[in-house]
Amino acid sequence: MNESIAIYAAVVATIALGWRIYEWFRQRPQIKVKVMVLQKSGVPGVDFSKKFISVTAMNSGHYPTTISIAGLRMSNEKDLQHMPSVMSRQLPYRLDVGESVQVEYDPEDLKEALRREGEGISIEFAWFRDQADRLYKGKLTKPIRNILS
Repeated sequence: MNESIAIYAAVVATIALGWRIYEWFRQRPQIKVKVMVLQKSGVPGVDFSKKFISVTAMNSGHYPTTISIAGLRMSNEKDLQHMPSVMSRQLPYRLDVGESVQVEYDPEDLKEALRREGEGISIEFAWFRDQADRLYKGKLTKPIRNILS
């Protein structure tokens, strides 16, 4: 009898622990980062034929979070942090559930920054950091790599 109660208690405790771990993972921010090429239209003072690299962070989790900084990681492990521009939102920015924030980069500025770093340096990925300093990465697609080469 005592043995069956102990087994039952162990099973219930294991299920409760599993549920707590599941809830802990579910409560963590879930940010999806997407990198794409944009062509602006309707923005005063912007050349409509010019392409921009857009990096978007979307909160696909169950709770709000705050994006504190954005940037691009180069192959030499250095970061190009995003500088505020006319077309980008100011960071830090609070992301509610389902909401997104977007920052843009001028490819010509990025090419110049890569030239200053030296021969063979490329951009590896785009990133955002949240208020807890978690890093969320987004891959650069082939069309974006072609624009930067």
